[in-house]
Amino acid sequence: MAFRFHFTGEDLARTRVAGAMAAMVELNVAVRVLREGCTTGDVVAAVRISAASAGEHTTVLRAAGLVTTLRGRNTAIHTPTAAGLTLLAAATG
Repeated sequence: MAFRFHFTGEDLARTRVAGAMAAMVELNVAVRVLREGCTTGDVVAAVRISAASAGEHTTVLRAAGLVTTLRGRNTAIHTPTAAGLTLLAAATG
């Protein structure tokens, strides 16, 4: 059984916009964390995303070696690594 999908130009445009918006959120989270270090709650407030989403974004940054995370009770504090600071400096000129 084969399935065929038909996408219109409008569907593809929406997909591109959604991808661009997701990239902007990721960039905002990265800049927020790399600039000064912060808690997950700080990311939630600054970028206006859910705590679960903020956690996912910081997990990606940690896996990329751009941040480290220290946990204490119910708080996670994310701080930039040397690689994260280098990337931020290169990106912001």
